[in-house]
Amino acid sequence: MKLVLKIGGSILFENGKVLTSRLKKYVDLINRLRIQGHSVGVVVGGGAPAREYSKVAKELGASYTIQDKLGIEASRMNARLFQSAFPEAYPNPPTSFDELQVALSTHELVFVGGIQPGQSTNAVAALVAELTGADWLFNCSNIDFVYDKDPSQHPDANPYQRLTYSEFIEIINTLEQKPTGYALFDLVGAKIVQRSHIRLCFVNGSNPENIIDVINGEQRGTVVYE
Repeated sequence: MKLVLKIGGSILFENGKVLTSRLKKYVDLINRLRIQGHSVGVVVGGGAPAREYSKVAKELGASYTIQDKLGIEASRMNARLFQSAFPEAYPNPPTSFDELQVALSTHELVFVGGIQPGQSTNAVAALVAELTGADWLFNCSNIDFVYDKDPSQHPDANPYQRLTYSEFIEIINTLEQKPTGYALFDLVGAKIVQRSHIRLCFVNGSNPENIIDVINGEQRGTVVYE
């Protein structure tokens, strides 16, 4: 199968430090998936460093575009961390859509961070899934499901096991869309997923084995598809 993993920065850091053990688990997972014959593309989020730099830039009066650019740089550094474990991978996180196309057409393994201001790495992951004709796009973050409302603020929030694209976009439209505030997913990415009928699965990325379970047909997290 063709797989795209969007590894959220939220699961790579704790107290400002890289969770090296978790990063290694993802390195092992990527190796296992490739040995099993799967094609794997990886997009990495900015996490705590992106939020911190964007926050400081905002306090200094920087525009949303500059805040986004700082987040993009942070995500590319995170992508390079993964890249360092795979010498055969494309040597740099692509910095434009054109370079992304070249990278995907010349290398079996590409690690990507942000591409351009105004969209999150979720949109980049959706683009990678579209370009490669992926069977699955996995959004690996610190949540177990997509909920009808923020579970951290609403104890009565209900999880979804399955959503249509239209239902998913309706939820996205209620969420904040700005630097450090692309909660859950961004609208650009959601529209790409919808137009290309990409099977999107939200899983708790704290346990990479959830991805294996879904590939093997088990129910984990929320699937967006119709």
